[in-house]
Amino acid sequence: MKTKITFLCVIICIGLNAQIINNAFNRSTEFGSNRKESVSVSGNQLNIKTRVIFNALPDGYHVTYTSTDISSTIEDLENKTTEKRNSIIKDLKKLKLQKNDVLVDVIGLDPIYSLTPDSAHLNKPSGYKSTHNFTFKIDDISIIDQLSRVCFDHEIYDLIDIVPFIHSSKAIEDSLSSKAIEVLNDKKQLARDIGFEISDGKPFFEKRKNTIYPSERYLKSYINNASLYKHHIAQNSSISYNRRVEIDAYYNLDLRDADFVFNAQEVKPVVQFIYEIDYGFVKRDREEEARLKEERKERAKEKKNIFILDKNGKMREVKF
Repeated sequence: MKTKITFLCVIICIGLNAQIINNAFNRSTEFGSNRKESVSVSGNQLNIKTRVIFNALPDGYHVTYTSTDISSTIEDLENKTTEKRNSIIKDLKKLKLQKNDVLVDVIGLDPIYSLTPDSAHLNKPSGYKSTHNFTFKIDDISIIDQLSRVCFDHEIYDLIDIVPFIHSSKAIEDSLSSKAIEVLNDKKQLARDIGFEISDGKPFFEKRKNTIYPSERYLKSYINNASLYKHHIAQNSSISYNRRVEIDAYYNLDLRDADFVFNAQEVKPVVQFIYEIDYGFVKRDREEEARLKEERKERAKEKKNIFILDKNGKMREVKF
């Protein structure tokens, strides 16, 4: 019964924290500044903005929990960690996870001192506190609830990180590059159809790439829980039971101003690869060049009076 209540408290706290973070993120994307023009002409200059997005499902996730234990000896702490790890590995077989899918590493070992020193007036540690990270490699984000249940059963309550990974992004990069060039050429043809000739001038362009992980958005809601669980059910009694629908608590993708989106229908948290090309072309202004050339000729025709000092120190005009 206690385990069920604890699990319920954790889930509710996670949900409340998720709503706050997603609310802030969605407001910033909804009301933030974003460009409106993808093709623009100013005088003899053409500017084209191309933006293509690839929504890639991760090949897997590294999910990390942290756990703290206290004991009178370091040996006892090591035994507790080993027993906990072996027990977890045994339970994880139900989730089809193998032994090499679990990594345990110590991130902290702190002595605990009593308030009263010993007879030799030396303040020796009366105990030790160890902190370990338990990192699991999973293939599907949908089993994270089951993974959390296993961790809760072993008194591991604090989820601190979820990092998706992709084995290779080369095929994704190739698809983005090819599609971006295709879209760019279509927009250049649009500019020609409107009346801007892309010839007799100089082009310039800039390519930009960006990658946005779901842990920076939706999944971040789960891992920002420094005060989530206080390890005593009485300390978690300030939960509000008022029912409220939070419309911002959903996974929001950055699709603004995208010319094309690969896997736009995907509903699972994805890694977003964003590929942008800013292209410009400046046409030569032949009329302006001719005008300037004529001005230079006229200035060259103007009579120039040049004076020099002769050997007697007098100024005299030089005739050509």
